[in-house]
Amino acid sequence: MTHGVSLKIYAMISQLSVAILYPAKWRRNASTNTTLITNSDTKSLNRTEIQKPRIRRATAGVVAYYAYMSHTEYSPSNHHTIIFDIPVTNLGNGYNHFSGIFSVPTSGVYVFSWTIADSMAGYVFSELVVNADVVGGILTQTLSDNDRISTTGLVVKEVRQGDVVYVRTSATGGIHGNIESLAPVQRTSFSGWKLS
Repeated sequence: MTHGVSLKIYAMISQLSVAILYPAKWRRNASTNTTLITNSDTKSLNRTEIQKPRIRRATAGVVAYYAYMSHTEYSPSNHHTIIFDIPVTNLGNGYNHFSGIFSVPTSGVYVFSWTIADSMAGYVFSELVVNADVVGGILTQTLSDNDRISTTGLVVKEVRQGDVVYVRTSATGGIHGNIESLAPVQRTSFSGWKLS
């Protein structure tokens, strides 16, 4: 994040804090494209006007998604695509929660992250796949019958529009037990966002 963007975000948060802490009457000034607040309810801001910059929709052009599994996947086989069926965020509409596949809407550098939760005394080898190429892998392994563990993998990868990205169990690594998703404390999830 650049310094200029940080200052703009800080200014918006500061102005929003003033508006929340001090109830106000909002007025729209069409000529300057700003919103003015006049607050007569407090002594410290008596008849003070504060200019608030126009808030633009932050999601224009943004590509980001986050989805998780709503249930435990019992004894999945090797080479099994994991479907994260509850989309929480899907800006750019690239993630398909029926297939578990993210279709890249615009070329660029992306960050992909996946978290796998394993059942007690089990292990899961999982892979992040772009098209047909494995670009990342993790082992999630609990060590006893009284253990629960989650492991997260992270990959930064340049991809092209139309590429497909998904998470699967390893074709060769094996799996013993279940892939768990125990809302809200231990969620198996998949996310990604475009850096540039």
